[in-house]
Amino acid sequence: MGLRVGEVRRIYIPARLAFGETGRGRVPPDSDLVFEVEVTQRGSAIILRQPPAKGETGQLQGGNGLTYTILRPGQGEPVQPGERVRAHYTGWLPDGRKFDSSLDRGQPFEVQIGVGQVIPGWDRGIVGMRTGEIRRLYLPPELAYGARGAGTTIPPNSALVFEVELIAHGR
Repeated sequence: MGLRVGEVRRIYIPARLAFGETGRGRVPPDSDLVFEVEVTQRGSAIILRQPPAKGETGQLQGGNGLTYTILRPGQGEPVQPGERVRAHYTGWLPDGRKFDSSLDRGQPFEVQIGVGQVIPGWDRGIVGMRTGEIRRLYLPPELAYGARGAGTTIPPNSALVFEVELIAHGR
């Protein structure tokens, strides 16, 4: 919905809404799916394009089902585990509902990365970012809040999507 002719959109489908524990064909069990969809004409005609191969254009595997896409490259040295970072972020559930955003508060988020102060997907997904980079993180439930969820906002076993802009980092 809301796509115009010529528009391309990336769609993320968590494993539990895709092929789940069984997998199918070349799709292994518990795999999250990412599709690029381009509308070629008005109506139902669309082309599904396979996402870029790992490492080609910023779509990389970060381990344990973590996928991230570099939306804007950054500069300088990459974030290392143990460093403090300052970043703006917005988080969504897979159905597109926004659950949190530092931009809405007008205050960047500051945390030490790689030491367990945030969910595992952030600890792994922020490492390697460079100042000014914008990265979209696709986190499976086990790298987000898992079976416990987070209050009434994030249901148990929810995959999450974050868009993160790294403002600064250092020791």
